Amino acid sequence: MRAPLLLSVIASALAATVAWGQTAAGEASQPLVTDRPDFTESAVTVRAGRVQLEAGYTFARSGERHDHTIGELLARVGVHGRAELRMGLNSYQVIEGPGDDARGFQDLSLGLKLNLAEGAARFEPFRPAAAVLVGGVLPTGDEELGAGEGAIEGALAFAWPLGPRLSLGSNVGASWVGLEEDSFAQFSGSLSLGVSIDEGIGAFVETFGFSSPDAEGTDAGFLNGGLTLALGPDLQLDGRIGIGFDDPRPNYFAGLGLAFRW
Repeated sequence: MRAPLLLSVIASALAATVAWGQTAAGEASQPLVTDRPDFTESAVTVRAGRVQLEAGYTFARSGERHDHTIGELLARVGVHGRAELRMGLNSYQVIEGPGDDARGFQDLSLGLKLNLAEGAARFEPFRPAAAVLVGGVLPTGDEELGAGEGAIEGALAFAWPLGPRLSLGSNVGASWVGLEEDSFAQFSGSLSLGVSIDEGIGAFVETFGFSSPDAEGTDAGFLNGGLTLALGPDLQLDGRIGIGFDDPRPNYFAGLGLAFRW
């Protein structure tokens, strides 16, 4: 897919946010809510006029293949009261394993998140906080590591409070890669339980998975958990570790990261 088409899709979605209106001046400060380290995206958007940068490193092993992903940079810019622009900057990836090794930059992504509902103050199954994410992947990565063609992505994010210290989040999403005869769609889903352990310290446990991109492939499922540590109102560190349910074995991953805003 050509980059101008992807950009026009994102621009059209951004134009639709005007109806939500601008965030009022002097609005109360929002707690730092990140879209990492778990797979599940939050239903919260960055406040208008603020910028939030999230980054990290992940090591993954699948059989004899070792992956190092450095960067994982996600820039989130609040543009309206209920909308944020998102840019996933190219991570640097190193693959070591049987056959030829590879290293280089992954693809760039652009997107938009719209908060649809702030949700209830207590658990109500049919009144979650909700957001929609739309975006695209631009084929800007190195030949060995990039997809080689564009993709369009979309997801719905939900969140429910379960008590003073517990929360539940869930995503359902899909991506469509390419427009040629070999194009395909892949679906994903996740469920994440968050726990507030102490002031500034949180934990989560999560399961997520992907459908097979074709009839001959297999679905993939994962289980992971981690911790977050707030070092102030605008800075957070995180760590995670997880396993994959599918062959080849061993199949696991671990990572560290941080998020800050201004």
